[in-house]
Amino acid sequence: MALNCVVRHAEFEDASAMLDIFRQCDPHSTLADRHHDINLLDVMDWLETTTDRHPIFMAERDQQVIAWCSLEAFYGLPAFDQACEISLYVLPQWQGQGVGKALLEHIIQHRQEIGFLHLVAYIYAGNDNSLCFFKANEFETWGKLPNIARSEERVEDVYLLGREFAEGLVE
Repeated sequence: MALNCVVRHAEFEDASAMLDIFRQCDPHSTLADRHHDINLLDVMDWLETTTDRHPIFMAERDQQVIAWCSLEAFYGLPAFDQACEISLYVLPQWQGQGVGKALLEHIIQHRQEIGFLHLVAYIYAGNDNSLCFFKANEFETWGKLPNIARSEERVEDVYLLGREFAEGLVE
């Protein structure tokens, strides 16, 4: 794993660190204000709703949380049970150092226990770092949602990226 970081399941006590990372995750976004709509109670709700199939993982270095990643149900219908939506957030000073890759590799290594064959990520068009990260890790562009993200001042596209895994195979 990158920089000797430790990947572990999230705990309720991680809520404030998760919120801090979430708010810092993309300082270059054209819709950066979207992150301020989320508060500590929202993050606590996320933690309360985690399951074995939809976990949240934390990355730590020297006992400091530096990144987190969640898997959520994709679309919420039984036909899509083998797909998970992935969200990944890394503190800016740790981006580009392999921390996100360590979290992604952890999830991929445990995909049979988690129970998915597809990972799906929604990425804002202005988030070049995330687009590059996921494409470098074998995600493909599966679609574009034009002008779907709106703030008071701006409109932005969102890309749907995905990666499919062979059933029963460990990559």
